[in-house]
Amino acid sequence: MTTGFLAKIVIDQGVGRQVTLEEVMDIMRRAEKAGLVHETINIQDTSAFICNCCPCCCGFLKSVKELRNYGAIAKSNFAPKIDRSLCTLCEKCMEICPMEAIYHHWPHSDDLSDDMMVIREDLCIGCGVCASNCPNEAITLEKVRDVVPLKTQAEMEQKIREKRIH
Repeated sequence: MTTGFLAKIVIDQGVGRQVTLEEVMDIMRRAEKAGLVHETINIQDTSAFICNCCPCCCGFLKSVKELRNYGAIAKSNFAPKIDRSLCTLCEKCMEICPMEAIYHHWPHSDDLSDDMMVIREDLCIGCGVCASNCPNEAITLEKVRDVVPLKTQAEMEQKIREKRIH
């Protein structure tokens, strides 16, 4: 989806149409149910686009997942938390997690107290796809960071240039 100035260009060229907020929210919900991650440029200024991506096609997610290149994208300020009293171990979260950050820890104890779904925080990007798709609402997103994006794309590009090693 395009927004702002880019949306105007797309509409003016006849390759897109204006949508209502209700249509946008429906598209976003359907994308979440399909296991897609909402992505945009990580700046405070208005973004020109929102992508709904999977790690098999999106260059950013694919590089993060396959190359463990977690510097290529910004993790969200949120992380999923599993309420074990609501979790039925259906494994839907594990199946739909785009980063394969959730696994079923099979029990080792006689009382099965360690039979649970586990989130690998090192692999999780905080996209919330697991929470959106949990049939028992056992997963919620909790704020765990307070990272504030840079103000403009120009500031982001300057920061990237400063980090380059020559």
